[in-house]
Amino acid sequence: MVKLAEAFKIEVYELIKPEKASSPKNNANLTKFTEEIIDILSKNLKIAEKNVSLSLTTLQDKYLTK
Repeated sequence: MVKLAEAFKIEVYELIKPEKASSPKNNANLTKFTEEIIDILSKNLKIAEKNVSLSLTTLQDKYLTK
C-alpha cells in the first residue's frame, strides 16, 4: 500500500478513507478493494518470505558449510 500511495503521491490512509458518507454500493466496493489489497499483500509477503529463506540458505551454504 505504501508503494501505491507513493505512486499516487498521497498518504497511505487516503487509499482507504471514504471521501463522503458511504452508500451501500461504496461499502461493497470498499470491501472488495480491501479484500483485493489484502490478497496482494499476502501474496507479496509469501514471495518475500521465500526470497529471504533462499537468501539465508545461500549464505549458510556459502559461509557455514565448508
